[in-house]
Amino acid sequence: MNWLKEYFGDRAVEEEDAPEFIAYLMENLAPRTAKERLDLLDSAWLWGIEKGLLTDNPWADMRLRNPPHQKRKAFTKSIP
Repeated sequence: MNWLKEYFGDRAVEEEDAPEFIAYLMENLAPRTAKERLDLLDSAWLWGIEKGLLTDNPWADMRLRNPPHQKRKAFTKSIP
């Protein structure tokens, strides 16, 4: 998870950091990749809580906004 360390460095991840980090993911990654990374973080934090390593999951209630859908343009020229 080098991408997480690149963003946070050595500082602890706090709940108030989550929305800004999610915005960062959405700006820099495809929506599906951003969702996969958020799901991975949520699962990793849940595992840490189960093992007694962590007490809170900053990713628990975080959701990604769906990007606006663009209408597909129909072909305008016929092929001879």
